[in-house]
Amino acid sequence: MTTKGNPGESDSTGKIIDILVVIDTDYIKKNCASIHGINDQDKSKPYAIDHHSEYVVAAGANNITNQGKADITFSAKPNDRISFRGVSAYNNSDDAIIIYGIIPMNSDPKGNVLNPFHYDMVTRAYAVVPVIESSNGFNTTTTSITFYSYNSTVQKQGTESYIIQFALYTLAGDGETQQLYGYYQWDPTIYVS
Repeated sequence: MTTKGNPGESDSTGKIIDILVVIDTDYIKKNCASIHGINDQDKSKPYAIDHHSEYVVAAGANNITNQGKADITFSAKPNDRISFRGVSAYNNSDDAIIIYGIIPMNSDPKGNVLNPFHYDMVTRAYAVVPVIESSNGFNTTTTSITFYSYNSTVQKQGTESYIIQFALYTLAGDGETQQLYGYYQWDPTIYVS
């Protein structure tokens, strides 16, 4: 007889935990950059921002707290895969953000909780989108869309604070080009049990 575990339960192959980060870029430009007169152009020295512009949502994780806030915590098990995706509140169509670093605040000489992050992509040849001429969005069509995620696997149990770094781009006057505005970071906690 075979029994199934609880939904979201990890097995020896691990599970996928999806994390969506939505950034209020208007808040950053108004309160975190201009107030200090800083638009940091050095990606190795991103400007530390407060926790009022980040909204983080997790799916597939256990024991999620602070869902929708900057300081989300959740539990995962060794070998689970964590996939981060980041967008601006504009869905990256005007202002855009790209996550480029997720690093531990205090590196453990015995190894960090998460392995180093790397980018992956997947292209869906028939991703669904609304038909523009439709008034309600119920009519859909398909198109090829490429999705990107910043991924790691859980190496071991523990609690670790991370710094999430991202680049902020703004729409240029031509209405087509997104130009670098600055590099920023904040420090949520990720709990792995």
